[in-house]
Amino acid sequence: MNTDNDDTPSGIHKIIMGVDFGTTYTGVSWVTTEGSHRKTLEDVHIIRDWPGPGRDADYACKTPSRIAYSSDGGRREWGFEVTSKSQCYTWMKLLLDPEQRTKFDDPELVNSEGKGVLSLPPNKGPIEVCADFLCEVAKFAFERGLKKSINEETLAITPFEVWLTVPAVWSDSAKADTLRAAEAAAKQAKIAYGPGTKIFLIREPEAAAIATSSKLTQGGMTSHVRVGDGIIVCDCGGGTVDVTTYEVEGIEPKLMFKELVAGDGGKCGSTYIDRQFIKWMEMRFGAAYSSLPWEKKEPASKFMRDDDFRAFFQAVVDRILSLLRSQIDAARAVSRGAAIKIFNDKWSGVEMVAGNMSWSLAKGTVVKEDTCINLSVVWTITDKQKSDWAFDVFCCDLDAPPRREAHTDGKEIGVATVNFESGDKTNKDPGQPSLRTDGPDSGCATQ
Repeated sequence: MNTDNDDTPSGIHKIIMGVDFGTTYTGVSWVTTEGSHRKTLEDVHIIRDWPGPGRDADYACKTPSRIAYSSDGGRREWGFEVTSKSQCYTWMKLLLDPEQRTKFDDPELVNSEGKGVLSLPPNKGPIEVCADFLCEVAKFAFERGLKKSINEETLAITPFEVWLTVPAVWSDSAKADTLRAAEAAAKQAKIAYGPGTKIFLIREPEAAAIATSSKLTQGGMTSHVRVGDGIIVCDCGGGTVDVTTYEVEGIEPKLMFKELVAGDGGKCGSTYIDRQFIKWMEMRFGAAYSSLPWEKKEPASKFMRDDDFRAFFQAVVDRILSLLRSQIDAARAVSRGAAIKIFNDKWSGVEMVAGNMSWSLAKGTVVKEDTCINLSVVWTITDKQKSDWAFDVFCCDLDAPPRREAHTDGKEIGVATVNFESGDKTNKDPGQPSLRTDGPDSGCATQ
């Protein structure tokens, strides 16, 4: 199985397989290109009846993204097979991207997800653990999914297109490691597939936009989605919520999108609701709850499934709505002609977006006269340029502060300036900054 550009001759029958390798859950679906009719969502087969005890596995569209190894390193349990008594490993997908690992490396995750979250077994790296899990998923998908509809001989000569989803913020290095894990999983699974089989990556919000919009562009319903329309995709996952805005570039012969507004996201997925609930239980009942064995209070336990408290959802819902408002505001700015400013960095040549917010004080932080805030900046200075550097200071009282200056929930309270004339340019001493504000703030950001 390779990942080169598609060079399969046109007209060759193929099987298209989608693998949504998620932080907390993973799903698989497939569709054949056989037949002259245009394929719709009704033609897509979703793998169900995942292995494992309990009714959850019998009807679930996805299986938990977790794996456990036997003491001798032989048999592996995965998905619903993993019980609360097993030493399992979860959220391993985020270990493929060091930046994401830093962003999600929260000690409180252990309380809601178990000790195996964002950890690795001895003598195995992130690619190996992800490959082991994807191998089990692939074997089950072929044995219990595809072979029920297509005989083994046909599968062995039919090329596959395997599309693996990745986060919109995934780095190039993480994408390469994701492909390596997928290729290792395919080799390890020893599945017979036709020549020309390839693996591709697709960004998660783009896949969601195609899936949700395709039905509205077929069967006489094309008036619902037109070229030039904007579509906001809100992907609410277990670990994160990502919001991206696309513009429809084409409908025939296939849907085509371009990113209209830079995507945004927050650490406010469904597992954070679990964490809010655990905090409340520990505060309310103390050791009577915290001393319970893990199997009694894990996310999949009966206790966690049967209780539904609206208050634990509200904080997460508020953050998701804040992300959506920010994306809508930015999209409206683009439609009014106030497009987001994109520029190329002078030194690296990397394309960058202006107007991002950097928050220096968290809501509720006690600020004293001697409170010091350190900011790292790069500023090019010549004898012919102004020696003053200024940045705007904002405040916001939301739990999830905006990430862009255009967000209406951020209030400008002042301007901070640095005069480089008072410092030593040779020793890169910028001198003392000054801050002019209009009043107190509840959270401070710079643009």
